[in-house]
Amino acid sequence: MWEYMDGAGSEAERAHIAMLIREDESWKTAYEELLAFEHELETGMALQEPQAGFDARVMATIAEPQPVPMMRKYINRTLMRGIAAFFVVSIGVTLLAVLLTTNWAAPATTLALHIPTIDMSGILNSTFVNTAIGIGVVLGLVFVDNTLRARRLRHE
Repeated sequence: MWEYMDGAGSEAERAHIAMLIREDESWKTAYEELLAFEHELETGMALQEPQAGFDARVMATIAEPQPVPMMRKYINRTLMRGIAAFFVVSIGVTLLAVLLTTNWAAPATTLALHIPTIDMSGILNSTFVNTAIGIGVVLGLVFVDNTLRARRLRHE
């Protein structure tokens, strides 16, 4: 019906709709309602003028430099502390192992530095490796769960 009112569509379609409007009371009522609605849209809604200085305020807002969001919002401080703690502990354990296995009673006249080999077979057995992997998997799942929960709460 809108195409008929706009003058669009083929001659056959417009003739068919004109016949329906003449002969069918429901089509005629719908057509008159649409005509009244279109007339209301064209005449009944006057455009409002914007307030004085509206364009100046909009342009001033656009021209203002927008502050860059703080990086603290994007960096998970707890995660960074955990990573830092891991590396500090790893370096500390390595230094401690080197210091404990160094032969301090060696004569001072030798210039050759002999780094002792560390036998880790007693420590890195399958039980230890499996436990470490299990703890890593559990901690990874906890991290993913916390991240997804925080994201869901942000979107709610």
